[in-house]
Amino acid sequence: MICPHSDSHIASAPLAAVLRTGAHYQAQEGTMANEEHIEMIRSSVEDWNAWRAGNPTMIPDIEGESFVYEDLSGANLAGMSFHHQVFSGATLDGTVFDGAYLGHADLSDSALNKASFKEADLSCANLFGTDARGTDFTKAILKEVSLKEASLKGAVFAGADLTRVYLVDADLTDANLEAVTGLTREQLSQALT
Repeated sequence: MICPHSDSHIASAPLAAVLRTGAHYQAQEGTMANEEHIEMIRSSVEDWNAWRAGNPTMIPDIEGESFVYEDLSGANLAGMSFHHQVFSGATLDGTVFDGAYLGHADLSDSALNKASFKEADLSCANLFGTDARGTDFTKAILKEVSLKEASLKGAVFAGADLTRVYLVDADLTDANLEAVTGLTREQLSQALT
């Protein structure tokens, strides 16, 4: 699946304008993630969450770092940018991505049970084969996301944008699809319900 969405309008905007308009922040091309932030989240999710709670206006930067097969369960990653980030095979149960930007992120084969993506932008992300039972995607943008073979039992998609989402063999048993936009009967017919 090729996703034509361009994020250049976000990357070129000044951070203050991005925050004022509610667009998701994306690190500028060529910037590097903050090594202290990476070390902190890898050493202790509990300490990371305490640090985030104590620094509510700080937007940590771990963008571009690979977290393949790592366990970040329960981490507070709300409001952060993960453009093209790789979380393939990671354990992210209960992790909070509310308001985060995950455009083109790779979350394939990851464990996302009871994670939260409220109002997150996952445009063109790969969630192939994820275990996302009970995950909350309320008002999330899931344009052109691959949910092929994902377990989404009891997931909440209330008010989410599912335009051109790929649902082949996705398990939507007991999923809440109330007020979703962009979902066609054809897409839904490819899922398991």
